[in-house]
Amino acid sequence: CCFFFNDTATTEIYTRSIVGSVRCVQETVSTQSTWDQIIAQVIMEKIVKYAELSNEKLDQIIAMLQSSKSEEGLSKQVEEIFKEFDKDKNGVLDRKEIRQFLGKIYTEWKLVIPLTDEFLDDLFTGIDKDHNNKISPDELKMYLNKYVLTLLPGFEKEKAKRGAKKEQDLTLLNQYIFQYYACLLYTSPSPRDLSTSRMPSSA
Repeated sequence: CCFFFNDTATTEIYTRSIVGSVRCVQETVSTQSTWDQIIAQVIMEKIVKYAELSNEKLDQIIAMLQSSKSEEGLSKQVEEIFKEFDKDKNGVLDRKEIRQFLGKIYTEWKLVIPLTDEFLDDLFTGIDKDHNNKISPDELKMYLNKYVLTLLPGFEKEKAKRGAKKEQDLTLLNQYIFQYYACLLYTSPSPRDLSTSRMPSSA
């Protein structure tokens, strides 16, 4: 269902409380893959604390995810990850290194996912396609491809929501400013009503 989870039991833990909210649309979905995408997006809305992300950080995340949609961009991201987390420089990532990588991403991107040993084992097994207990660059690239496709729509939706709110706030502010100056215009005395005014009266 969701790329974060590689066993049915773990997936059920995260979907049991929210799947009811989208069950009503299941009958209209024609393929299992489409339904899986819907469930994945609902899960993402529940486990990402968008409100805790600054606008700057949100823009950085979206830019990184968008660049990773291309083969070249994704390869560059994987290269950067290995440069930072492949501590022993052996060209693969072990469980400890994967934990460090995910820990940083989950923390910086405000993903509420517990990095328990059981969770990490399930996830590691799912990424490790050749079952050699090591994650190669190609295996990580396959995982990150799902990562991008699942996360990007949610972050883009949050950015659009913030943009709409900012536009609404600016509209309200402009209305208040207009009303303020309109009030000053219609309530201020004319110059000839002021005792200090030297303007000649047209009357």
